[in-house]
Order: sequence, then structure tokens, then C-alpha cells
Amino acid sequence: MRDRYTAEPAVVRQALWNVLAESGYATVSLSDWSWRASRGSAGRNVLLGGFAQRMDFRFDLYAESASGSILDGGVSDAATSFLMGGAVGAKKASDELTAIFADLRTRLS
Repeated sequence: MRDRYTAEPAVVRQALWNVLAESGYATVSLSDWSWRASRGSAGRNVLLGGFAQRMDFRFDLYAESASGSILDGGVSDAATSFLMGGAVGAKKASDELTAIFADLRTRLS
């Protein structure tokens, strides 16, 4: 998923960190403008499949000179996608990512 914002990258980053923290995500910085956010148990997802709530996303933020910032977000990797519960888990992950971006859009408008 990708979205554009008129705010500066540092403002978008802080707003996203707030959204993730309030939703119970633990974040790990991969660089100044790239990080991974996860919540839930991988073990429970292996046992329960799509009925568990493991979420693991990667976000990358880019400065865009003309209009502010671009944020890319998605499932961290293919192995993580498998652990998130197949088709049911993929739908939940997609819905969760959409909700994160919608919350961020609201905060930055």
C-alpha cells in the first residue's frame, strides 16, 4: 500500500509511530526512514492460522520534493505472510494495513 502526504517526512513518521503504538505494535528501526512493526504471536498463528492476530509489517518513508512524503507499507516478507494465516490471515492483514493508513490520513489532515 502506498500513500502521499503533504506533511514533511519527520511529521509523517511521528504520526505513524503514534498510530502503531496506540494499536499495540512493537516497532524496530531498520534505518532512519524504514522500520518493521509487529504485534501478536507467531506461535499462535502457526497453531491457529488466520484465526490468530499476528501482524508484521514493513514501512518505508520517502521525501518527495514536490508534495511532501510518500509512505509504503506492506507485509514484511513472504515467510511472514505464511505465518500470518494463509488467505484469512492475508485478508486480516490487508484490512489492518488499510485501517493504519486511514488513521494516519485522518491525523495528518
